[in-house]
Amino acid sequence: MEFTRGENRAPMRVGEIVGGRFAVEALAGSGGMGAVYRARDRQRDVPVAVKVLAEEGSHSRFDQEARVLAGLEHPAIVRYVAHGRTEAGEPFLAMDWLEGEDLRARIQRGPLSLAEARTVARRVAEALAFAHARGVVHRDVKPGNLFLPGGDPGRLTVLDFGVARTTMARALDSTAAPITRTGMVVGTVGYMSPEQARGGEDVDARADVFALGCVLFECVTGRPAFVGANPVAVLAKLLLEEAPRARYFEPATPPALDDLIARMLAKDPAGRPRDASAVLRALDSAEGSAVPSSSGAYEREQRMVTIVLARGLDRESARALVDAELLELADGATLIEFRGSDPATAAAAAALALARAQPRVALAIATGRVSSANAYGPIIDRVATLVHPRAERRGIPIDEISATLLGDRFELDDGVLLGPARAPSAPRTLLGRATPCVGRDKELALLEATLRECIGEPVARSVLVTAAAGSGKTRLA
Repeated sequence: MEFTRGENRAPMRVGEIVGGRFAVEALAGSGGMGAVYRARDRQRDVPVAVKVLAEEGSHSRFDQEARVLAGLEHPAIVRYVAHGRTEAGEPFLAMDWLEGEDLRARIQRGPLSLAEARTVARRVAEALAFAHARGVVHRDVKPGNLFLPGGDPGRLTVLDFGVARTTMARALDSTAAPITRTGMVVGTVGYMSPEQARGGEDVDARADVFALGCVLFECVTGRPAFVGANPVAVLAKLLLEEAPRARYFEPATPPALDDLIARMLAKDPAGRPRDASAVLRALDSAEGSAVPSSSGAYEREQRMVTIVLARGLDRESARALVDAELLELADGATLIEFRGSDPATAAAAAALALARAQPRVALAIATGRVSSANAYGPIIDRVATLVHPRAERRGIPIDEISATLLGDRFELDDGVLLGPARAPSAPRTLLGRATPCVGRDKELALLEATLRECIGEPVARSVLVTAAAGSGKTRLA
């Protein structure tokens, strides 16, 4: 629970009474929206957690959390006690006090055992199944919101329904306004589903299934399913990359459990279990199952792709300039993926066109090989660290691979794309410098011998040069 009190409001004093019932004992935690205090419930003489909101404009969301929690009485969901207003008029919510640690702190010490991971998954799924059956989608399932009283996974408790989506309130009150706006991004980077990352309206119980899949993956492997150089990179991988298989990082993962995690992390919601009750049934089926895993499908044919990352892009006008799909990220950035026989050239031409049409847009370019299963990660990490405001540097930053592929056809300077393609007669360069073609003596000798044969004899020959993209075919020619 992470909240702070408003800047102009002093923290509550020890002994202060909240709602005529709860005596403050200590400040337990703080963050951006308010504070959490340990207090004594004078009616029951037990400790409680009192969450006090200090952020203006969030009262409706806070009130909804209280109403949702009051309607979800389940052993694996933190118990509602009361809610109301403090003497200063600030909303408060009282819940059972829990001693222990959250799952985030536990995972930081290393992966859980398979038995513990299954217990965590089952306990969270039971809580979410109860909520889903009552029209509540949590929308922020993550290790920090899963508490282990006494450090025991078997007593795991789900916290923080502050951004839950529910039909309960609107069913009771048809005039109730929605808590979140269309296009508003809700959730935590690294655990939100692809549909949440796009700010879509179609967020249902399957978003919680995806988040639980991320949690289960992390419990088993000790690492998040989606990692990146920064939040932009994580969001990009979430939308572009298939999730890695748990068995890739933890070979002891049972095949059936590995397959279940993969289904929970499917990009398309239709490929996931429909809700947490379906996850519970799948967990039962996975116990002791010997179904072979499909995790060996990593070694697939690779292709070269180039990624353009743009910040501050006017997407509507950009679509007329770019012959590729524009992928919108939750933080306002845009990813454009180029494939084909020469994706770097297409990406460079498009980026230069965008820079001319929208001078204030920040752009970056990175290239690499990917398979249909995975491997966007290194490209995304590179491009996410290259992009910066245009005012800081001239030109468009590009990674070394892109520079290698573009160097003889575009104007480059120290890792920056400056201008359009040069004339065909311009000297060939590598990273902006003139260099010889090296390491192709056998191929050059064969070409020269074939040419001499055509000159000395009345014969015509054709030579087909084949190699993977980026291997140097153009330089050889």
